[in-house]
Amino acid sequence: MSKAAAFTCLLMTSLLSQSPGAQEPAPSTLKAAVIKMSRTACFGTCPVYDLELDGSGSVTYVGKKFVRVVGKRTAHIDPAKVAELIRQFHAINFFGLQDSYMTMRNPNGTETVVTDLPSTFLSLTIGGKQKQIEDYYGTPEELIDLEDQIDKLANTQQWLFIDTATIRKWAGSGWNAQENGDKYLDKAIYWRDRDLATLLLDLGTDPSAQGTRTIPLVAAAQTGDREILSLLLKRGADPNRRDRHGRSALGAAVSEESAHFVGGPTIPEVIRILKAAEDRTHQK
Repeated sequence: MSKAAAFTCLLMTSLLSQSPGAQEPAPSTLKAAVIKMSRTACFGTCPVYDLELDGSGSVTYVGKKFVRVVGKRTAHIDPAKVAELIRQFHAINFFGLQDSYMTMRNPNGTETVVTDLPSTFLSLTIGGKQKQIEDYYGTPEELIDLEDQIDKLANTQQWLFIDTATIRKWAGSGWNAQENGDKYLDKAIYWRDRDLATLLLDLGTDPSAQGTRTIPLVAAAQTGDREILSLLLKRGADPNRRDRHGRSALGAAVSEESAHFVGGPTIPEVIRILKAAEDRTHQK
C-alpha cells in the first residue's frame, strides 16, 4: 500500500470513528448517565424550573417560578426510554456542539442579536465525560428538538401547566370547561399541545374567549401552528375578532412574519388561512 493510500485509509477511519451514530455507549454506561436541563426566566412569564433524569429512570423536577407546581416533584420512567434519549445526544454529536448559542449568524455574514429570551442549559454526564450547552438564540434545530424530547419524556407539562390526564380527571369531578377552560386553552396553544386544545374545545371551552394573554386565534397565529389554527376556525372561532389589545389574528401573523420570530416558516401559510377565513365571513 502506498503512503498516500495508507494516509487516506487512516483519515477515513478517523472520520468514521468521530461521526455521530458511529458508536453507541455501552448499557452499563447508559445506566449511570445523568441528564440535567434548566430553563431560565425571560422578560415575561416563561416557566423557570430544573429537571434531572438518570439512567435508572429517576426524574426530579424543581419548579421555581411561573409554573403550576412550585417545589420538588419526583417520578419514574422506563429506563429504556432514557437510554434511547441518551442515544439521541450521541446522534446529534452533543459533545461536538458549541458550548453556547447566543446569536444568529445570517447568510450575509451579519449577526442577529435578541434580548429578553429565556435560556436553556442542557448537560449530559456519561462515561466520565460531562458537557453543558447554553441555548439562548441561534441554536441548531436538532438541539431544540432534543430539549423538547426531554420535557416530553419527563412529562414536565403536568407540573408546569396542565396535561390531558389532569383535565379529564377534573372534568370527571365536575370541573366546568365552559367557565374555566379559557386560560388553559390559551396556554395549550402557546405550548402547541394540540391534544389538550382539542380536549378543552370538546369539553365546551369557547374558541373565541379572551384568555390570560390574548384570544385563541391570535395565540395560534403568533405561534404559527396551522393545525390548531384550523381547529379553532372549524370550531367556530371568529377570524375578525380582536383581543383586548386590539389585535386580530391576521394582524398578529403579519407582525410575526415581519419580525421573523416565533412562528418561523409556517407564518405565510397561517396568513393565507386567515385571509381565506376572513373572506368567507365577508361573503356571508
